[in-house]
Amino acid sequence: MRTLVTCTVLALLLRSGRASAGAPEELDAIFVNPTDPHELALRYFNGGGGMLLSSDEAKTFRFLCASAIDLAVGRHGSSMVLRADGSVSIGVTDGLWSGDAHGCGFTRVKSFEGLWVNEFAIDPIDPKITYATTSSGGKQNGIYRNTVANSTWTPFGSQAPILLNRLRVVALPGAKRRFYESAVHGSYDSVDPVSGQPISDPKYVIRVSEDDGETWVEHEFGHIQGELRLETVDPLDPDHIIVSIQRGDALDFADAALDDLWSSSKQGGAGSFVLVGQVTRFGGVAFVSDGRMFYGDFSQNTPALYMLAKPGDKAKQVSHAYAAGCVKYDAQSDRLYACADRMLGTIDPNSAAFSQLYDMSKAESFVQCKGEPLVADRCQEQLLTAYCGMGHFPQAPLCARYYSAPDAGNGAGSASDAAVSGNTTSGAGGCGCRVYGARGVPGARAIGCWFGGLLVALLSRRRRAG
Repeated sequence: MRTLVTCTVLALLLRSGRASAGAPEELDAIFVNPTDPHELALRYFNGGGGMLLSSDEAKTFRFLCASAIDLAVGRHGSSMVLRADGSVSIGVTDGLWSGDAHGCGFTRVKSFEGLWVNEFAIDPIDPKITYATTSSGGKQNGIYRNTVANSTWTPFGSQAPILLNRLRVVALPGAKRRFYESAVHGSYDSVDPVSGQPISDPKYVIRVSEDDGETWVEHEFGHIQGELRLETVDPLDPDHIIVSIQRGDALDFADAALDDLWSSSKQGGAGSFVLVGQVTRFGGVAFVSDGRMFYGDFSQNTPALYMLAKPGDKAKQVSHAYAAGCVKYDAQSDRLYACADRMLGTIDPNSAAFSQLYDMSKAESFVQCKGEPLVADRCQEQLLTAYCGMGHFPQAPLCARYYSAPDAGNGAGSASDAAVSGNTTSGAGGCGCRVYGARGVPGARAIGCWFGGLLVALLSRRRRAG
């Protein structure tokens, strides 16, 4: 009877997705402290999302899951920035969270309640200044500015009822700044010739301001299928901008709609864009110090890194050995960073070789916050159903604290694997079957439970079909 109850519970967990939360975690963004290249932050998605923080130039990282802050932090649409004081700010669809230099003390910023904070930018002249943009439907949106050690974000420049999706700020001679934005301003309206139903597609524009965001010049990109995003500005030519058109990175197949990369040498002016190249899944773009531009294809089916020696050249594939994602150049350390699935590494601009620095599947420690509940405890539910769960990375050292004691006769594991009972259904209040034994391997009783659970799930499915 006890085994039947256990199997039933396990079957329900499998059907609800709690036994494993989808695809394994992947890195999708790299952030470097603008005044200290030793401090890095990595953002990951899948499995609820979260971040990893380093203060020793990527030699070690501390793990922080999204649910230790707020579940919204790990959802699609969140944005993030690593600031000059080492603190992290996170924008979500209904506000902004700010933490301290240790990855702790996250609190909501009240002035952004109910607003989608979807982008950040560091000031190129004074890195202590951070800009944030809002993009809330039916509201006035614009830029806000904050200086480290100041909790107040102040409106900066003019606001308008448009949807902003990217912000870039570049330095001009005479200590001046130019602000670039990509945005949705209006729509292309038509009627479907078959159904007769109205069709409305977003009208994307590039916006440029040289008076601190008070007035803007808008350049309409043209009617497209996909989402246009301003990616980067050439550090050697502030008129030269790069945009991407992304058409659904949820599909990772070679025959899916491709993502585009476009270049304009005239601030995005009408008719100035030229197609740079296409990839299956856009993986970021960056200029290095000598003006060469690199961009990646993050698809596992068409992995690649491309290079342009100078504007106007044809893109050249320089590697297909890895899927290059979150491509980012840090001028302080003269490092070209990239993600390859769950790995962080550097790219040699000359050979295009990828040198691994860190593998997030082997995370060892959590962020430690004095005066707060243990991050390991706050992350327990999320990690047991994702990062430390089946099909993810249960062998990671930080998952060991969640392992149960070994089953009698299983012969695996040690007493140190029994630190926490959260990953077991045996023991007080349990059901007599654990999901993982030592080092993430199912125990002897667990194997029977899996078969029983599968049988219950199949019978349930058959009844629903009937």
